[in-house]
Amino acid sequence: MNQEVLENSYRTSVLLWSNSTPTSSDILRNYFTLCCCVRSYLKCFCNQSFGCLFFSAHCQCQQGWREYETKCYFFSTDVKSWMEANAFCLEHNSNLMSIQDIHERVRPTSKHTHKKIYWMGLNDQVSEGVWEWSDGSPFIEYLFWMPNQPDNWQNEDCGHVVGSSYGQWNDENCNIKRKYICKHVNRKSAH
Repeated sequence: MNQEVLENSYRTSVLLWSNSTPTSSDILRNYFTLCCCVRSYLKCFCNQSFGCLFFSAHCQCQQGWREYETKCYFFSTDVKSWMEANAFCLEHNSNLMSIQDIHERVRPTSKHTHKKIYWMGLNDQVSEGVWEWSDGSPFIEYLFWMPNQPDNWQNEDCGHVVGSSYGQWNDENCNIKRKYICKHVNRKSAH
């Protein structure tokens, strides 16, 4: 996006700081770097000492994605191996879903995964038994595993979420074809 288009766009838009506080375009022009949404994904190039500014009207989940709190989720209808699903998510500026708390475990998965199994970003491919999220977010050992899981039965290094078990996790062979959930952070959580 060139500078002229960007300047004309923000003159007619409502601008908000990442904490939703309104601001003026003069402040933006003189002091801060603008964050803009490109193809419905937040792309920020911000002055880190002041935070991020964005167009409130343009930063929404892409069509086909579902918004929950500060994140956008894509629930696939096709099936892929864990690696193929991870590549698809990365191509769409997202990652396989990571789960950071009980609310994220229950809300997105319970409404859309009933009786279905979806790949998520959990894996121990680097070191057996050391689980990590593909997006690099911290893995905290919650009690989200199904009973007696993970068990690494037949080389199971990738995690999926089971909708019929209230979003519990299971480990599985990464080459199995499953539906998958991609996640990206939307405008509300930029900083």
